[in-house]
Amino acid sequence: MEFGLVLGPFFPPREEMPSRDAVALQLTFADRAAEAGFELVSMGHHYLSGPLAQFFQPLPLAAAILARRPTLKVATTIYVLPYSHPVEMAEVVATLDALSPGNFVLGVGQGYRRDEAEAAGIADSSRGERLAESIAAMRLLWRGGPCTFEGKHYRFHDADIGIGTADPGGPPIVVGADSIAVIGRIPSLGGDYWLPSPRASVTFMRSALPVYRQAVASAGREFTGIPLMRNVYVADDEEAARQVLGRAVQRMAAIQAKWGQPGERSRPSFDEIRREKQILLGTPEQVAESLVELHRELGVECVFLSCYLPGMDHEAALDMVSRLGEETLPLVRKAIGTTSLF
Repeated sequence: MEFGLVLGPFFPPREEMPSRDAVALQLTFADRAAEAGFELVSMGHHYLSGPLAQFFQPLPLAAAILARRPTLKVATTIYVLPYSHPVEMAEVVATLDALSPGNFVLGVGQGYRRDEAEAAGIADSSRGERLAESIAAMRLLWRGGPCTFEGKHYRFHDADIGIGTADPGGPPIVVGADSIAVIGRIPSLGGDYWLPSPRASVTFMRSALPVYRQAVASAGREFTGIPLMRNVYVADDEEAARQVLGRAVQRMAAIQAKWGQPGERSRPSFDEIRREKQILLGTPEQVAESLVELHRELGVECVFLSCYLPGMDHEAALDMVSRLGEETLPLVRKAIGTTSLF
């Protein structure tokens, strides 16, 4: 298993934390992850995050991190692809790949917010089609040489971006999906891996994983595992951790409610969230045990851990990253090895 640290993904509003300080903190988390032995860092993506949160754009941040930490892999988890033209994205991603060849992972999704689609000037109903066309168009452009693409939403003729990628097919593409219907289409969309939502329960993944595995087999590929995102809190005092997490999770839920975030609609209790491993809470040993269980039951080969939510003490979160690297990650690696998904 390999380990990634989610940088945020969002930060308190600018009145509470100046934007310069917030983006510097995001880079500090990346530095701490590299020092603690994480193999990857990742960032989410949205537009128009509103007054309750700061959501920095991931591609400029990815460039900064790849330049300052060239041995660290950087992923987007998840970039909302339909709002960008595939020619532009193919060139930007190829540029990121050239900064540190083979160390950029492109995680994409179709998005869900109508306000983003309206601002981008596209029909909300076209997001799924645009996602599929964009992946196909980028793959074509990364192969090099003049190429032609004729889609419903995008088209180009005798196009050549001129930039090579470490892999002729471009970097690995991870597709985030919340519904079983979309999960079953990921290989046919051109995605290399399915990334479940961080809100996805173990119960949901048990039902969705056979669909995904069958789709992988139907595409003539071997199932090699999945990545997963999880919030984590390492603590020796569980009650104190519950109080901190409870406040932070409520604040995050209020932000996401404004966005109309999809996924499982139930409102589980904190105990249910913990039982379903939507939050990994406990001592370093308990968190390691949960990660090993996720690997053995669901084939999780890469986990992106989020240690910070708006409202949490960021110094304590940075210390948690170090503690994970020193105490938890070695236990998992000892139990299941150091295989690499990306």
